[in-house]
Amino acid sequence: MNSLSKPDLLKDRKKCLICHRAVDIQFRPFCSKRCQHIDLGKWFSGVYSIPSEEIEPVSEEEEN
Repeated sequence: MNSLSKPDLLKDRKKCLICHRAVDIQFRPFCSKRCQHIDLGKWFSGVYSIPSEEIEPVSEEEEN
């Protein structure tokens, strides 16, 4: 078992999450603005997602 907490693991990360080059402290956890934008584009396009349950809309009859 690793004794480091999750924030410690992220702080000690040495390679960019996208291209695996050395991390630049200014763009951490990425190496550049380019890799930040690639990652953001993956979130916007749905490549990354957070699972959730579908919630059915409440009808007007059920509200009253």
